[in-house]
Amino acid sequence: MPGPWFALDWRHYCKMRAPLFAALLIAPALRICHGSEASLRNRLQAEAPAGWAKLIQQAKRLECKVVDTRTWIGFQPPRAPQVTEHVIKFADHNALYHQTSFGNGSHDEFIVGINSDYSFRIERVRADRPWIVAYVGRDPSRVKAKFEGDADALARICLQVGDMWLPELMKARGFEIKDVVAVDRGGSRFVNLDFRYSPSPESSSFIRGGSIVLDTANNWAIREYTLQTVSGSRNEPGQMHVDVEYDSDAGGELVLKRVQERVPSEPAREFHWLHEYETYQHRAIPDADFRLSAYGLPELGEPPGLSRGRLWALFIVLGIICFIVAVILRRRSLQQR
Repeated sequence: MPGPWFALDWRHYCKMRAPLFAALLIAPALRICHGSEASLRNRLQAEAPAGWAKLIQQAKRLECKVVDTRTWIGFQPPRAPQVTEHVIKFADHNALYHQTSFGNGSHDEFIVGINSDYSFRIERVRADRPWIVAYVGRDPSRVKAKFEGDADALARICLQVGDMWLPELMKARGFEIKDVVAVDRGGSRFVNLDFRYSPSPESSSFIRGGSIVLDTANNWAIREYTLQTVSGSRNEPGQMHVDVEYDSDAGGELVLKRVQERVPSEPAREFHWLHEYETYQHRAIPDADFRLSAYGLPELGEPPGLSRGRLWALFIVLGIICFIVAVILRRRSLQQR
């Protein structure tokens, strides 16, 4: 039996010399890695909230058009992709949401808007049909909170993790950081955050853990993430992967280009969502863009205008009424004689 370590003779020492020297060389590197991880963790907690607040502020003055395509992979019978277009505008407290869904010969379109005077919803079933006013509300505060949430949601695309917003997820009870390390993606240096999450009983989140790649040079925006998830009443385990692509505008700010979501369903089956941003710009938008008059409709308090077709219909009806009145007066005249 070998004795304690201090009783090793020189032969044992010679055999162990190489591993000892290797350990002495590796130890400083391990300390450096550990220190780097601690430094990145501190940076995340100290710098990220201010960067995320800037992303939210940018979304307060924003115009974008996004095309969503949902595809079912491996399903039988095959399903046609579902396409929806969204045009979204925000300027201070004005907001507008325009959605168009089409596919298999169908067309459905509506606009919901809010300005300082009123809120409204207009609809049409074809692009060449006139808009129909479905709702006008004198109190825009009824939908104001929703639109302010939508404005945040556009910035949250850069911060969204599954069904939660990253700043809220990190503050949630049951969230635990496993490690924070530097990673390379396409020649760029990012930070990878590994975490586990045990939500409280009152939480409805499907997230249970995962990894998030953050862009430290651009307000800590999300570049990609992979989540471990649960679904259904039995909390069946699953996975979700999202890639976020950006361009840069003239001011050097990130602008969304494409978001891809992949959710495996069963073996050889997947749900794919592709969100393509045709325009995404921060600009000052005039108040007139958020009013009914922008869509050829009268403003509140103005007399409704008549289209050419309605004018002709009115003339025909008036002509028929005049003809009937003339016939009645003629008959009475003849009877009196």
